[in-house]
Amino acid sequence: MRGLGKSLIVLLAACLIGSLFLEIAGSLTYRVVRGRVLSRDEIRDRLMTERFAADEADGTAVDEAPPDQPIVLHPFFGFVINPSSKGVNDFGFFRGHPLVKRSPERRTIVFFGGSVADQVFYMGQQALIEELQKRPDFQGRAIDVLTTAVGGYKQPQQMLILSYLLARGAEYDVVVNLDGYNEIDSSMDNIQTGVNPYFPHTWKLHARLGLDREASVQLGRIEVLRDERERLRRLFDRPLLRSSAFGLALWDLLDGAREAEIHRRTAALEAMLDEESDELPPQVQGPPFAYETDEQFYAEMADFWAASSLHMARLSAMHDISYVHLLQPNQYLPGSKELTAEEQEVAYDETYTGIERVPVAYPLLIERGRELRDRHGVNFVDLTQLYAGEKRTIYNDFCCHVNKLGAEMMARRIAAAIPPLP
Repeated sequence: MRGLGKSLIVLLAACLIGSLFLEIAGSLTYRVVRGRVLSRDEIRDRLMTERFAADEADGTAVDEAPPDQPIVLHPFFGFVINPSSKGVNDFGFFRGHPLVKRSPERRTIVFFGGSVADQVFYMGQQALIEELQKRPDFQGRAIDVLTTAVGGYKQPQQMLILSYLLARGAEYDVVVNLDGYNEIDSSMDNIQTGVNPYFPHTWKLHARLGLDREASVQLGRIEVLRDERERLRRLFDRPLLRSSAFGLALWDLLDGAREAEIHRRTAALEAMLDEESDELPPQVQGPPFAYETDEQFYAEMADFWAASSLHMARLSAMHDISYVHLLQPNQYLPGSKELTAEEQEVAYDETYTGIERVPVAYPLLIERGRELRDRHGVNFVDLTQLYAGEKRTIYNDFCCHVNKLGAEMMARRIAAAIPPLP
């Protein structure tokens, strides 16, 4: 018995030493591969967040990157998220059903826009609700926050969706339209691939998937990778693994590899479609277009962006809805934020398209926004200087996306912009 006891002690010690080694090795490996210190809380939050799962938003989960969205074509909106995905309603939007009716017991706020609007809806809504609950016109009422925001959306998609939902009988108290970047950047991407700039983002890919057999095969492989990511998430979302630095590091690295492969295959698919034909079919190219200079295009798109917002404002007023339009911030606008060392590493790229487009196009959007406010009475808010004095890290990718802090700051500014409701 004494010998057995010693053996058990030795075995236990070996297990503890092995576990300690794995924990240290996991943290060190993560730092070498990722180039940053492993944050258990940040990775655990992402691991435990089932982006497509919940039917109701509680604002507690963290999703600092726009989700990898399985989309399908839509006859009016261009594309929506696949309604068969968990946490996606029948209309192809995240979470709550958009056809709601007003009630004296509740206030309903609905978000419109692209992936940044989705981030604010998802990560910032608790901050939004907390701010609104301080106001007399919201106290004693439930606050429902809905969204139609989908990554890649740009005008006229927001305008068309609002028109359609109101025609279907939806009733809202507040419409929040947060946009601006995609209208410039994604529209210019369309031009460079031979597609009309007013068509949805990456329309060249979406419109041809049903016509191209090889494209459908590649898309199927991408869906397999999405399924693998979800299975991995469920495997590692267990108490022992999510409390371990080794387990968290291993999941993050495995998940990141599959996410990178999805992006690689998607880029390859787009490149394949680009090379297949110099002559795009009409359903892909859209009406002919021509611009002598980039500046001419930016000016035209800024006008269209403002006109779309004005239409949304007037449509909202017809239905007694308070409309708030906000121009989203972007790190490539000079003077809008002093980037931290981390942001310089992960959120600023001198070869990225935004570095050329934003400094030229954003001043036009700011000017058109002022005209919306001063000449037409639209409740327009310029958020481009929101982070000007912020010393902490906000941006977390080369495009335009923000972390939870950035989303919460936008959410609180949105709450301040909502006028008193009757």
